[in-house]
Amino acid sequence: MEKIQVMDRTASGALQVEELGVTIRSFPIVFKGLPLADYQALVTWHDSIANGAENNFTYYDEDGVAHTVKMLTLVLNFKQTSYQRYAGELLLEVVG
Repeated sequence: MEKIQVMDRTASGALQVEELGVTIRSFPIVFKGLPLADYQALVTWHDSIANGAENNFTYYDEDGVAHTVKMLTLVLNFKQTSYQRYAGELLLEVVG
């Protein structure tokens, strides 16, 4: 989780922090050894369903809890790690 705060210094040099009351929660999703067919399906899904960061979708975390999220990874540029296997990371952010 990431907190949103504004920080500045007063004329006397004291640190002043204003809490904006917003917490950003994100989910990094790491893929290793992803088969080519799955990578191609992920690219198609990213470009059509998620449409980059435009559309919300539901992500279920490791505890089975549903979150409404947006995709922050705008370009899928996974590296080929071996024959027809790919690795990369997606970043999702909870919205609403």
